[in-house]
Amino acid sequence: MPTAQELPGIGRFVFAAGEATITLDHDQVTVNDTHVHLTPSELRLFTAIAQKLGVAADKQELLARMETSSEDPASINVRITGIRGALRNAHPDAEAILPHGMLAIPAHFYVSPKARPVAQIERFRFMYGGAAIVMYDNGDIFVNDELVELTESEHGVFTFLAVHAGATCTKDMLLRYLYDERGTKRPGYKIIDVFVCKLRKKLVDVDSRICGFVTTEWGRGYVLGNPAAPTAKPADHAPANPGAAVSVGLGIYTREDLPAPGCHWVARRKAVVIRLLERGAVTLEELMARYPDLTEEEIENWRRRLTNAGLPGLRVTKNAA
Repeated sequence: MPTAQELPGIGRFVFAAGEATITLDHDQVTVNDTHVHLTPSELRLFTAIAQKLGVAADKQELLARMETSSEDPASINVRITGIRGALRNAHPDAEAILPHGMLAIPAHFYVSPKARPVAQIERFRFMYGGAAIVMYDNGDIFVNDELVELTESEHGVFTFLAVHAGATCTKDMLLRYLYDERGTKRPGYKIIDVFVCKLRKKLVDVDSRICGFVTTEWGRGYVLGNPAAPTAKPADHAPANPGAAVSVGLGIYTREDLPAPGCHWVARRKAVVIRLLERGAVTLEELMARYPDLTEEEIENWRRRLTNAGLPGLRVTKNAA
């Protein structure tokens, strides 16, 4: 059986996770300046996973790369647990490079070799406003070849929307996917607004042209562009008339009259926001960025109250709105 040095194409691999730098150099693994004590079989498995450069492998493939095909695939689980424990003992952050349930080191942990693995298989590809949004089979999401780092919940929202691209996904559907199907207690609906808002911001931070890639269906849920027929353009989601003036009660208002961030939400200020939004003088994304404490559900609630009862319907506290 070959030693780690004799396995083909090992080279030198460096990974970064938090404050930990993990180095695989031939027959040893170090975290920062601390040697990681692995058994020979754990070292061979860690090397085989590193060589995949971010692409998930099944257990039988890893055993074949280790030249131990006759072993029970369940032995991989035991070794992975041992590797995680050894990395964790060297530094608490180091264990993150081997996420639970994934037989791969995600590409964003790689320092050297650097860049996206060429062997990855695309799971979804979206073209929007000239930008390419791609999700690979190992879960990594790239915008124009730049990795988008998402939390587990944000990633779950993106995945569910991508699977149902072009269709409206209600908050109940997203809660069921994120919590009910995993046997965890479900929070309130507002948490979905938070996840979607953060997801949008991280995507737009990479390429501003994809503002509006995840759209809101008022009172219903969210829609992600259809990869098979990407007809939406950023202009479709830009203010239709940024200079529009609207009448609210006794006054005429433009976007320059938007309430200041952190203001107390009296009825008239809520009405100004809703009317400017409805007339296209401001986008929902702009409002969410300007007022981070607001949620889309709250804004929709204001709109419904204003439509049904006028200004008196908005004369409630923010928490009751």
